[in-house]
Amino acid sequence: MAKIVSTIGEMVRQDRATGNWEKLQFARALIEVNLTKDLPAQIKFDDEKGDYVYVEVFYEWKPELCSQCQGIGHVKEDCRKRLQSSINSSKDLTKREIFPLGEELSNYVVGKELRGCVERDMKRVVGIQCYKGIRNREGLPSRRQRTRTNAQTKKSHLPIPLALRKK
Repeated sequence: MAKIVSTIGEMVRQDRATGNWEKLQFARALIEVNLTKDLPAQIKFDDEKGDYVYVEVFYEWKPELCSQCQGIGHVKEDCRKRLQSSINSSKDLTKREIFPLGEELSNYVVGKELRGCVERDMKRVVGIQCYKGIRNREGLPSRRQRTRTNAQTKKSHLPIPLALRKK
């Protein structure tokens, strides 16, 4: 089996039924292939009698290969590199394009105003001593996150007491 499959790629393992010669209508194998080369639809090998035999190959799964970035798992139309290059940066926008964006942003609270609103809200919450305020004052997460094993919470950057010995 490995000899036959070697024309496509390197065999990793074969199906149990194939290894036990139970289902002889077809053989299944897991093969590591080079995706830069085309995968053959059929392979040719010589059997025990010395005759050449052509066997059709079916692939259960063929990964999509992007011709833009040579990545696996997407096609050129969905490539992030292509999409990023097509998006205009703010430097490329004209004044006519910037003006409607500015009008739309004026409907929202952003920047320093937003930071000020958040700070005022947190001071109010701490002042009325609700759950969120108490947790914020103690530097702990307030949205029911796990603190025992979750290292990404606010608790993780609290100072840890250490005792060092001089030698």
